[in-house]
Amino acid sequence: MQYIVICFFAGLADGKARYKETLVTSLVPLLTYFLFMIIFRTKATMKQVVALSMGTFGLLFYSIKKVS
Repeated sequence: MQYIVICFFAGLADGKARYKETLVTSLVPLLTYFLFMIIFRTKATMKQVVALSMGTFGLLFYSIKKVS
């Protein structure tokens, strides 16, 4: 979790804060989901994997488009 915060503030110095902010926004739900999978010992269904992947790639492509 500390790495995410460091990347977020490093992005402010770069001037590309939007890209780093999008990474934080998309990684926190993923980390939370994986943490709960470990705690409750559940397996991800294909539908969940596809949904998480689509959301993450959508945010990343939107961020790259805005920065360019």
